[in-house]
Amino acid sequence: MAVPRQFLSGPGCASLLRAVDLPELIADDLQPDQAQAFALAADPARLKGHREHLTGDPARLALFDTARTTWRIEAACVQMMSRRVRNFAPAPFILEP
Repeated sequence: MAVPRQFLSGPGCASLLRAVDLPELIADDLQPDQAQAFALAADPARLKGHREHLTGDPARLALFDTARTTWRIEAACVQMMSRRVRNFAPAPFILEP
């Protein structure tokens, strides 16, 4: 469970949940997040489903796909260096999956 706007660790937790394809565990505010956490803790079948999702084939999840993550980091470095050598100012960009 993560609340990105409430705590310093929230954005990192939210990023990890997206990387394991569980964005439904990210909440916008603390109250619904607590209710969702209690509901999840009280639902063994749902917990088992999340566990199976994480352990079934972890390589399909971005968090555990080291090759894809490495490629994306390298692509980001190439794009940033390309801007630098052309004397462009730093700017945000999005890498395609």
